[in-house]
Amino acid sequence: MEKKVLFVALVLLGVTLIAAGCAKPAPATTTVTTTATVTKTQTAPTPALPTVKWMLDSWAPASSYQVPEIELACEKIEERTGGRFTISPVWGSALGVTGQDALAALSEGAFEIEFGPINYWSGDMPILGVLGLPGLYNDLWENTLAKDMLEEEFLRDEFDKNWNSKLLGPLQIMPPSPVWTAEPIRAMKDFKGKTIRGFSPEQADILDLLGAAVVTMPFPEVYSAFQRGVMEGAITSSVGARAISIWEVCPYATEFNFASTNPIVLANNDAFAELPPEYQLILVEEFYAANMRVNYGTVEADVENWGVIEAGGLERIKPTPEMFAEFAGTAVPLWDKWAKEKGGSAAAALVRIRELFGK
Repeated sequence: MEKKVLFVALVLLGVTLIAAGCAKPAPATTTVTTTATVTKTQTAPTPALPTVKWMLDSWAPASSYQVPEIELACEKIEERTGGRFTISPVWGSALGVTGQDALAALSEGAFEIEFGPINYWSGDMPILGVLGLPGLYNDLWENTLAKDMLEEEFLRDEFDKNWNSKLLGPLQIMPPSPVWTAEPIRAMKDFKGKTIRGFSPEQADILDLLGAAVVTMPFPEVYSAFQRGVMEGAITSSVGARAISIWEVCPYATEFNFASTNPIVLANNDAFAELPPEYQLILVEEFYAANMRVNYGTVEADVENWGVIEAGGLERIKPTPEMFAEFAGTAVPLWDKWAKEKGGSAAAALVRIRELFGK
């Protein structure tokens, strides 16, 4: 009996040992599988984003009211990229490129971003002159409607295809550009014989019809040119006039709207394409926001600028309705002449704007 019990016990033990030897070690396999999965994830880390340094060129003096917003955009870009993408603004054409030559320099890669007034480049890109046609707009609201239409229907494609550049955010609005003079202009005949600084071919055309001689020069030289007696007048907005303390050398301003100077922020296409997608998105977002902040503040800035300018002793001359009518009578034929000479997209843009305002 004892032998039978012992035999059964040994058989059961043998079966148990055999079963144990044949069984798969599931817990060990699970551990290995889990470890292998974790190891695979850890061997494919996200590559670090590159360090990028850009230069921003601008004609604008450092005292211009837009400057803080542009600089804030640069700071936000650096902050959002952990200091890896930095943009250094250079004001007052200090890089040695005149405002008129800046678009060509940007397209060739002399710097990565340009902040400048589009009217400066109408000699190279005729369609840009449409926003600078004298008398086409009566106020900031009309300028806003026209520049938004122009941007969406024409400018984005033209900058991209013809000037190797990308529009960053909306065009900025600017106050009208009156004429600032050493002697008062109280009638249309007062223009005759005066030398006046203009900054676009369109201004040169109407000044010629008014009997004035035209001189061109970089904006930072305007103050010293008045001091030297090189000219008797200059066309610029209240922004530019305040920036150079124009009342110190030029005691009169007559408020014909010779131009609406719309600044714009452009990036070189090649430089933009080399950016990681993350940087591209941040760049576009921050400059869009900066341009919108500038536009919201433009009306208030114009009022503030005029307050400072008049407090300096300058006389602000508002034309009579008869003077405005005479000015428009001189300017309107220039629109047709301009469209015929420029042709193409420039003429098409003028047609669209005149349709927009019923002019």
